[in-house]
Amino acid sequence: MDVAAQIESDHGGLDVLVNNVSDFLHLSKPLEATSDEDIDRLHAVNLRHVFTVTRSCIPLLRKRAPDASIISVSSIEGFRGMPHGVAYAAFKAALTGFTQSLAIELGHEGIRVNLVAPETTDSRQVPLDRIIPDDVKTLAPYWIPQGRFSVPSDHAGAIMFLASPLAAWINGTTLHVDGGARAGGWYRTPTGYTNMPVGGFTNMPANP
Repeated sequence: MDVAAQIESDHGGLDVLVNNVSDFLHLSKPLEATSDEDIDRLHAVNLRHVFTVTRSCIPLLRKRAPDASIISVSSIEGFRGMPHGVAYAAFKAALTGFTQSLAIELGHEGIRVNLVAPETTDSRQVPLDRIIPDDVKTLAPYWIPQGRFSVPSDHAGAIMFLASPLAAWINGTTLHVDGGARAGGWYRTPTGYTNMPVGGFTNMPANP
């Protein structure tokens, strides 16, 4: 039995669908070195599943309208340039068009469609404590305006808000949950591209 059929059997309908699958698959390379297989893998994980799962769940969401909601999880990389990650960023950017178009298509039926765009999150998938050097971690207060990395509960709270009656008039919108990081971006260094601060800062206060 597929997922939609199981939900219908168990619950009769669906109040909220959250499309939350994302992975850059450790593919960091220039576009000219990105193979068709790389692009297909990134597409399957980051975009195709959103179409297939949402399509199968629309009839279930319709049963719970006018209070039903679709929320997809994108990335900050869909809203800024990402060198050596062109395909990943492109598929994340595509979720914006998906969200806006489907919001228009389903809005009159009482199904809202919105998007959450997180910054990199300290999680089991991306364990920042293990993969970011200690000297860079100390610069987080200067890199991210709110002074810390995000954790899954930051994004869960945003999703809960968009699914709730508090967001009843929000439709076709992206909620950026990035601690202000989108004000910055990627830049080139002598050793490659990074979206993290590089040492050498001077004249900074001890307590930002």
